Amino acid sequence: MNQQFFHIASVNVVHEYSGEGLFNGLSFSPTTEAKLLAQNLNIVFKPFSGGLHILSAAPDLLQGEEAKLCFDVFNSNPLFFNFTDFGGSFRPDLRVFYFSIDPERSDRGNLHQGDFVSLSDGLEVLQKHGIRDLQSRLNGGEIKLYDEDHQEVSIIEFNRFFSGESSVFMVEGQEGRKTYYKPSSKMGKTPFGLLTLECSELFNSFKQSEVPVQYTIRFKSQKTIWRYVLSDDIYEKFNRLSIIDTQNQDFLFHESEFQIQGDRKVRSFESQTALPFLENVSPKFQLVEKVNGGEDLKVVIKQLPKASPEVLNRKAPNDDTIVSQIFI
Repeated sequence: MNQQFFHIASVNVVHEYSGEGLFNGLSFSPTTEAKLLAQNLNIVFKPFSGGLHILSAAPDLLQGEEAKLCFDVFNSNPLFFNFTDFGGSFRPDLRVFYFSIDPERSDRGNLHQGDFVSLSDGLEVLQKHGIRDLQSRLNGGEIKLYDEDHQEVSIIEFNRFFSGESSVFMVEGQEGRKTYYKPSSKMGKTPFGLLTLECSELFNSFKQSEVPVQYTIRFKSQKTIWRYVLSDDIYEKFNRLSIIDTQNQDFLFHESEFQIQGDRKVRSFESQTALPFLENVSPKFQLVEKVNGGEDLKVVIKQLPKASPEVLNRKAPNDDTIVSQIFI
């Protein structure tokens, strides 16, 4: 006899870079504890292109259940950090993102604090030397430790707590309470992020609407200054070149010199405003020459290539502005 499952929730990943629809760049791997919990509660996880479905054969089993379903989140796109704006520099070896349900958020569907995932959603990764320091400070009474459920961790429980699986914990000292992430003691790749879903919250939200609850992880696209570099000698015969946007007159470019190959200087055109990386959208930029005293335009390149997130540059050694250089 086939067992009936109810679709109780979905986690959807959205990115401005990929436009409308879902972003197929993250995968969700349940932890060992989540697999055991799912088995006990008759829950099934169904990954799909752009997210994760959660099904339950008996949703009532989740009622009042304090345990959480935890997942390691992995990034599968090698250029993800280049075309994503986190509001600052993000080091995946030093921090992981933490996604969770928060009923107090204005948008309860978001699994992060703001409209988009940002640095404020990241947790510092604590390595082995940091854990040894914590043990010494805890033994000396300088700090207190708490697990993800805000239960205090004593010095007697320290070794057990920090062995085995990855964990989220809090350190409370004179400067307040701060949350950290400890990687698994087993050899493996540190995840891009962590996802925790409270079983009781899944039940309550599903029962309120009787339709699958839709949760979202939303990313903002990186914006860069686009710099077109006229590196070919063929452009030297043109005197009055410029770049125009045939669709949006608000995007303007200004001409400047660009040094390549030692002392060689060529013309370049920089966008006056930063432009976003968009996978399926190509701006209609043209390289044109002004003729007849500037009253007419002669098209030199009908469709200029768009910027690629593969290579990013700083505008200058003392300027953190990000520039996408496009050689033509």
